[in-house]
Amino acid sequence: GAAHESEETRPMRIAVADALAALDRDRMHNGYLLMALQWLARHSSEDSGRVVEVDVSGLPAKLDGDLCTLLFRVVQEALANAIKHAQASHVLVKISRKAGQLQLLVLDDGVGCDIEEALLRSSASQSTGLASMRERVRLFGGQLDLVSSPGEGLQLRARLPLHEESDES
Repeated sequence: GAAHESEETRPMRIAVADALAALDRDRMHNGYLLMALQWLARHSSEDSGRVVEVDVSGLPAKLDGDLCTLLFRVVQEALANAIKHAQASHVLVKISRKAGQLQLLVLDDGVGCDIEEALLRSSASQSTGLASMRERVRLFGGQLDLVSSPGEGLQLRARLPLHEESDES
């Protein structure tokens, strides 16, 4: 927790608070998203001893603030799930652009699960888990797919519309 926070993580945490505040703006530079995700990965790694990799490529320079917030929350939930429930030792978070869409891929090498059962549990408990992630993505006009079976790890794929605009700054 924050009590035994080291001297070097504190400035990073403050920078991420700034980055997340910036996520509320209408248009933001994708560097903020990358910084926030890298912080999240490092934080998750340090807390759990797991390896978390972040790979972001090919994104437009400016992204919709709501889209960035959504991505951050989905990745946050997916990492928590991978580490807490799936006991994954390695998680890869990959964000790229393909055919005018933003693609998010989160892969873990955890214990895997029965997706339908997990979604039912998540819905029933009103938790902020898989079901709510899927719903948030759907409300944004995107699609979230989960692929897993017991013993096989989990693959989360989300496709979200990228509304690219010319820079009017």
